[in-house]
Amino acid sequence: MDTFSHMLIAFLLVGKFDITLGVFAGFMALFLDLDVLLFPLAKKYPVLEHRGITHSIPATLIYTTVISTIFTLITGLNFLLVLGAGLTGSLMHILGDSITTYGLGAFWPFRKKYIKLDIILGIDPLLIIISIPSLLLFHVSYQTNDFIMFNTIFFIAGVYLITYVLIRLILKLTIYFKFKTKSLPTLNWFKFTLISESVLKKGDYEYKELQWQKYNLITKNFSPKRTFLFPKINPAPPLATDDQLIAYSHKLKPVQRIFRPIFYHICEIIRRTKAEAQLFWSSVEHEYMGALVSLKRDGTYKFERIYPYKRVK
Repeated sequence: MDTFSHMLIAFLLVGKFDITLGVFAGFMALFLDLDVLLFPLAKKYPVLEHRGITHSIPATLIYTTVISTIFTLITGLNFLLVLGAGLTGSLMHILGDSITTYGLGAFWPFRKKYIKLDIILGIDPLLIIISIPSLLLFHVSYQTNDFIMFNTIFFIAGVYLITYVLIRLILKLTIYFKFKTKSLPTLNWFKFTLISESVLKKGDYEYKELQWQKYNLITKNFSPKRTFLFPKINPAPPLATDDQLIAYSHKLKPVQRIFRPIFYHICEIIRRTKAEAQLFWSSVEHEYMGALVSLKRDGTYKFERIYPYKRVK
């Protein structure tokens, strides 16, 4: 979920009772996403990646308490009220990210598996179009003491958010119970991507076969299937075939680390010579996330994370 929507949800939950506490709740919702500033360190220490340790409940409880204490000393407000507002912002941020298509490690370090309910998109334009204008109008109404505008925006934004999430939840459940498969929501007429996974053998090799196609709830039509065969082998360089090249690059730790919370991703061979090859991994679930790997014949490689997504030609 985008940062503005996190801030709006936190403010809606607290701001009606106290504007100052509502702003603080919004700040704490924003604070979790400041871990993007740690990106240079995250390359060496993966735990500092976005939605890493800073998005875990144990860590959130600690730094929210510290920041709430500082805010209390500055403002003189009741500590318990400030702490409650801060936890509302930070914990609702974690809850918001857990219902997206990318999820987060909410219980790190006790449980490292990502929680992702796939109800809404990671960055959802239909949330952004309400969150940014609402935050701006809240600011304007406060500065002009226009409480009619304040209450109107409060009602519209609240109803919109609740309705949108409920619609996506109903669609998610509809797809799940109708097709018994995971669903990946997109924005094109409520299309969902259906993905299946199977293992098959061809000769002496064993492959994992990934298939996906789109189903449109409005027209009730399927798109053509797309298939990708992933060889379950562990070759050593030099790499003789494209399949071996893809399998080898997938097993590199930097590639696995980026796609750790993502189950389905595909690879394209951008360029290949006798001396080296350049491959581009992209996520089927999150089209803005990718990894560029340059492999040399001796097995050495260079790696570049592409975030946000940038098409490599």
